[in-house]
Amino acid sequence: MHTLLHPLPEAPARKRRVLIVDDHWFFAACLRTFVDHQSDFVVCDVAPSSADLLERIARLDPDLMVIDVALGEESGLTLGEKLRGQGIDTPILFVSTLVRPSRQELDRVGYCAFALKTKKPVGFLRLLRRTLDDCRKNAAKDALSLTEVKSMV
Repeated sequence: MHTLLHPLPEAPARKRRVLIVDDHWFFAACLRTFVDHQSDFVVCDVAPSSADLLERIARLDPDLMVIDVALGEESGLTLGEKLRGQGIDTPILFVSTLVRPSRQELDRVGYCAFALKTKKPVGFLRLLRRTLDDCRKNAAKDALSLTEVKSMV
C-alpha cells in the first residue's frame, strides 16, 4: 500500500548502463540476465578480458563497471588502473570468488565497492544500486574510495 508516507519510488530517467568484465562465462551470463531483468539497469556489454575493452569503453559509456578481480591473463585490478590512467572515472564494483584484494590494492585503483560472487542476488542488486549512489555522492567530494560492504545480505 502506497500512501503519502510511503510514496512509490521514482523510476530513473533512463536505465543505468552496466559493463561486465569477467572471464567466467557462466557467471557473466547469469549476471547479465539478472541485471537485464531489473527496471533500472541494462547491460551494455560483457567482455571476457580487457583485450579490446580499452578501445571500446568510450563508445559503451557505462554508468557502472563490474570487473572480476582475477581475469584470466590480466588482473582486474590492473585493468582498473589502466582505466583510471586513461581518465575513466566510471564507478567500479570489483567481484571475486576466492581472491580478496587488500584495501590498499583497491584504494590504489580508485574502486567504489567489492563483493564476493557468492553474495545473494538481492544483496548484489542492492550493492549495484548503492555503488552508483555512493560513488556519485563521493565524486562530488573528489573521493572515489568507499569501504568494503560486508553487511549486505
